[in-house]
Amino acid sequence: MGFQIPELIKIELCRAFEGVFNRRRIDRYSFGEGLKIFMGLLLSCGLIALVLVFTMGRSTEPEWTSPEQSWFYDQNTGELFKGQWSELGPIEAPSGPNKKGEPAGIRAHVYSYAVQPEDADLFVGFLERPDPAYRDKKSLTADVKDYPQWARGRLVKRPEDKQWVSAASAEGHGIVRGIIQPNAKGQTPIYQLP
Repeated sequence: MGFQIPELIKIELCRAFEGVFNRRRIDRYSFGEGLKIFMGLLLSCGLIALVLVFTMGRSTEPEWTSPEQSWFYDQNTGELFKGQWSELGPIEAPSGPNKKGEPAGIRAHVYSYAVQPEDADLFVGFLERPDPAYRDKKSLTADVKDYPQWARGRLVKRPEDKQWVSAASAEGHGIVRGIIQPNAKGQTPIYQLP
């Protein structure tokens, strides 16, 4: 014995269909045919709703993966060069060591106002290096997405600045945040990878 629908519900369903279909059409089909049509519509609506819920719940942002290379700044020449993303710096620069005999290559955060920039469009927003006094070097990360974690044990400065400051300080935070402010034309700088 199959599924039985109570007579009262059958009558109410017929009344609900009267506005959509005329009475003769409903009478022409057996109630089983009308129920199949109704259940098909209901199932279709349910499937569409499920698809919408699942697609709306998914993130539309692509997963970010670390690039292979990053920009570095040669402190001897002021030139940019490419280095491995995983290197935190200082690293060996093309011009050799600095005046103190240390590696002269430090990580540079390079920006441009152009989406597809030429080399002439690039500019250094700020420089970064690990704080030599910071003890836990293993916890240092190159990923700026988690700013408080990234700022720990990190020094920053603009290329023209003389002094390095802690990225976790108010002054360091101002240097990093200051680069993303729009210019006089209202353009916001775009971070550029090599």
